[in-house]
Amino acid sequence: MKYDVTYACGHTGDVTLYGPTKERNRRIAWLEQQICPKCKDEQSAAFEGENDLPTLEGSERQVSWARKLRAELFQKLNEWNEAEGKRAASDSEHYLNDEKREQCYGDAYQYFAQHQNASYWIDNRDRSPVWDYIDKWKSGKPMPTVQEIREEADRIFAAQREATVKPENQTTDTRAEIRYINELEIVCVATFIKDESIVDIVKADGYQWDGSKWWLKICGPTGTAEDRMADIGNKLLNAGVPITIYDDKIRQMAVDGNFQPRKYRWITHADATHVWFWWKGSDLKIGDALRNLHSNKYYYGRMQVATRFFAEIRDIADIHGFNITEKADAILRAAEEADALTAKVNPAKVAEVVETSKDILNSSRDVLKDLKEE
Repeated sequence: MKYDVTYACGHTGDVTLYGPTKERNRRIAWLEQQICPKCKDEQSAAFEGENDLPTLEGSERQVSWARKLRAELFQKLNEWNEAEGKRAASDSEHYLNDEKREQCYGDAYQYFAQHQNASYWIDNRDRSPVWDYIDKWKSGKPMPTVQEIREEADRIFAAQREATVKPENQTTDTRAEIRYINELEIVCVATFIKDESIVDIVKADGYQWDGSKWWLKICGPTGTAEDRMADIGNKLLNAGVPITIYDDKIRQMAVDGNFQPRKYRWITHADATHVWFWWKGSDLKIGDALRNLHSNKYYYGRMQVATRFFAEIRDIADIHGFNITEKADAILRAAEEADALTAKVNPAKVAEVVETSKDILNSSRDVLKDLKEE
């Protein structure tokens, strides 16, 4: 429904309102306390002229809205400048002195004035960029200028371009970035668009999803981080997926296929007296061989065996192609050495006494007390 509204500036205008009567009346009362859109534009234009602000770029409606938002922000900045000066007069320890305040004000003014796209002001309307900027300025980390942002973006994209290779048989525009996070000791594969072909490859290679990236923990059985990065990169390239690896050597390893393939049969350290057998897929012969050893324990795709079976463990490793980690080999050698140092004795043989019937008859004829009748 249309209503005639008389604004605070004296101009009138038509507005269309919907909803409950109470809400419409509330909205009309609020509009009557504001100046009309035309006056707002004139005020914004006057403000822009006085402060030498650049013309905003965008559609007519976007520019109209953004001019109002920009004027409000600079008004907040002016209010802060005035209030900060008053507070500093009574508390110079916690507020900026005149020199620093004017410097901060000037830097902030230049920073916000350079944003000419109406979209910037609209996108940031629900934030408090003035306070964000001032907080960063006070911390010694002022917000970058548009030129600095552009230069940083150019550096990032240039480095990304140099680190990216595309396969001739490219099947997707989705790029996979492969990195090694040293602190977590994981190789991760990150994509910004979900691509099932990539998902299938990394899952098949044992990578896990953590909500933002696919990752693989690097440990003895996986081989080195370099090999695993080159390995997954090579698999993705062969599937037609562009990859980004910032290490020149590892990226070339992925292209050339020059890396140690991952091994999936391992004997690893469990504790001081046990090892784990790990293997990928189903192999009944391995399972049968391990079940013949006592004290084995199956747990989520791996089997635990006591190191006292060191000879059998090494035989199974040789027959079925298991690799033994350094720690597992150490406790197997400890078991072997302990067995070798175990005392060996030559026990005396005692002749077995065999009693005959005659011997029994000639034995004592006394009746045991327990057998006597009362």
